[in-house]
Amino acid sequence: MKKYVSLFILLCITTIICSISLAITAKNVKVNFVAGVGNASSSIKKTSCSHVYGPFVKLTSTDHGKKCSKCGVITARSTHVWKKLSDTSESCKTCGAIRTTASSESTAKPSEVLSISCASTSVNVGSKMGLAAKLDNNNVSATWSIIGGNGKATLSSTTGASIIITGIQEGTVVLSASYNGKSCSETINIVAPSITLKPACNHYIPDIEITNIVSNGFRGHTYDVWCKICKKYKSTGQSELHTYDGNDICTLCGYKKCPHSYKTYEMRNLITDDTYHTYDEWCEICNEFISYGYKGEHETKLAENGTRKCMICGYEYCEHPTDKIEKINVVRVVSIPSPSSPSYLIPGHMYDEWCNNCQKCISTGKSERHTFNDNYICTLCGYRNCRHSLNEIEVKNLIADDTYHTYDEWCRVCNEIIGHIQNEEHVEWRQTENGTKICKKCGYEKCLHRREGSEIEYQHIIRTSTDHTYDIWCKVCNKYQERQITAPHEYRDGSNMCVFCKYIRQ
Repeated sequence: MKKYVSLFILLCITTIICSISLAITAKNVKVNFVAGVGNASSSIKKTSCSHVYGPFVKLTSTDHGKKCSKCGVITARSTHVWKKLSDTSESCKTCGAIRTTASSESTAKPSEVLSISCASTSVNVGSKMGLAAKLDNNNVSATWSIIGGNGKATLSSTTGASIIITGIQEGTVVLSASYNGKSCSETINIVAPSITLKPACNHYIPDIEITNIVSNGFRGHTYDVWCKICKKYKSTGQSELHTYDGNDICTLCGYKKCPHSYKTYEMRNLITDDTYHTYDEWCEICNEFISYGYKGEHETKLAENGTRKCMICGYEYCEHPTDKIEKINVVRVVSIPSPSSPSYLIPGHMYDEWCNNCQKCISTGKSERHTFNDNYICTLCGYRNCRHSLNEIEVKNLIADDTYHTYDEWCRVCNEIIGHIQNEEHVEWRQTENGTKICKKCGYEKCLHRREGSEIEYQHIIRTSTDHTYDIWCKVCNKYQERQITAPHEYRDGSNMCVFCKYIRQ
């Protein structure tokens, strides 16, 4: 017996030594001896990880969780929560995982039947009735239309599972619904509703009551007329002037009459110009508008300083006396319209008018021709005038045709444009020996296109069996005189050859 006890004690000591050796060798392992009753025991614990978790990630096709980036431990494991992305895919709201789903679009099977469902096939004129499109008793969004009938109706919509039809005119209408290649129709009867006439109420005066009385200030009051018998308004919004008693109080609405003395009037919303004033009249006693938008001319009196002031609204404006007007911002210009002929431009100057009385600019951009003193200097802008003798005038910027010319008159002495002639007819033609004539004013040369001798040439001759077509070229001005002239062939003395184009007839 002692032998077995010794072996047991030896085995226990060996186990303890091996455990201590493993604890020393193993990494991150501590050995704690805990005192026991009658013997010693040990417990082994691992050091805890300071987990670092990232966002939710997909773990399997059904769940997700958060994984520690150090030791890989998983926490917060839960099932995917799906949301629809498209007809064929869904996404998890938490981790963003995506899965493919079957298309949600439904197609009508060959066995499905489309029908129109309505409570009745008859609707009164002016009434409404609901309709629904059903595919095998399931509501579907169909396309609706009226395809026939001799009555009239309107649809609240042309698409949808449910719509409303409104009767307009008696008769029948054929209503069609279409969905996924299927269609059906329904005939709706539109009938006149039955009317039960009631005897009209006579609205006798003893049964009449005036209600909803509203005062409109000094202008009067409005009210409604109510019948106690038929419980209806005989009329609404009636208006009338006040009826005052001896104390100037309206007997119906209780409005207190205001004398509206002119001394209590006040002008408001005043708008004025140099001729008129517009304003509202306001009574300071009753605090009401007496008149709206009164418009009238100013009643003015002339002041010593040359201004006028309205005695009603107080508006003051200047009459700009002639002796107070000054020409400022004077600028010399090459050409302004001539007073005698607007199409003829002459040199001058432009300026603005300033009133020294009211210290305002009263006009801008006015123009006038120069006014010269005895030394040919403009008294306003200081321009020195050139005498512009005829033999020093030159034509520039000429634009001309066979009828009109436009050009500038240029002075070679002062090197300025002194006039602009616009769209003026040629004058005093001077004819030359070579078949042209020249305008004596602008020098434009116009060809006479004479058709004698060697001055013309026939070109582009086209011959047919009956006629010939040609152009006439002027050798004087080197231009076409006339184009596409067509004339019949001319044969003389029994000849078969045209004397003009040399065509030989068959």
